[in-house]
Amino acid sequence: FTKYDKAKAYKVQMEKLLEPYQLEGKNLKKQILDWTEAMKSPKFDPKEKDRYEQGIRINQRKLEDLELTVRKLVGTTQEDQIVNLFKEVQTAIRAYAQANGIQLVLGYGEQIEGDLYVFGNINRKMQGMDLGSCNPMFHVPGIDISHPVADMLNSSFQRAGAAPSSGVTPVSGFSAPKQK
Repeated sequence: FTKYDKAKAYKVQMEKLLEPYQLEGKNLKKQILDWTEAMKSPKFDPKEKDRYEQGIRINQRKLEDLELTVRKLVGTTQEDQIVNLFKEVQTAIRAYAQANGIQLVLGYGEQIEGDLYVFGNINRKMQGMDLGSCNPMFHVPGIDISHPVADMLNSSFQRAGAAPSSGVTPVSGFSAPKQK
């Protein structure tokens, strides 16, 4: 997935999809902070305290609602994207393997950069094995087909116009917050 341009495009589209929600959240938090700071001022009129506190509570509720909306939107959209990407990757792997006489392809996640022998990386692998996954303990150089498969996928993606075809539109019932 990390080498597939379509997965990268999905990530960028997700960021764009979330941008208005993040902006609204930032504005709500700024108002809460501004009102809280205003109430601390010696020049603050105590008669306004209830109104300011009510505004803070309303914005806190709006933030909670916004967070719930974003969580649902991200979850559903990412699920669609991951399923779509997984099917495409699996199809490309099958085609590459058949074209190259490969009878078995194993998928595994490996730390790409840095020290492979840090506790976090080793612990992740051991937990995976505890859950029934297999991890390659040794393989000969050249056996990794991820680069040619990614090249195949990227070539196809570029020919198609480099625009993800599914899994990036907002879920029905969700729309970006209106800009202020």
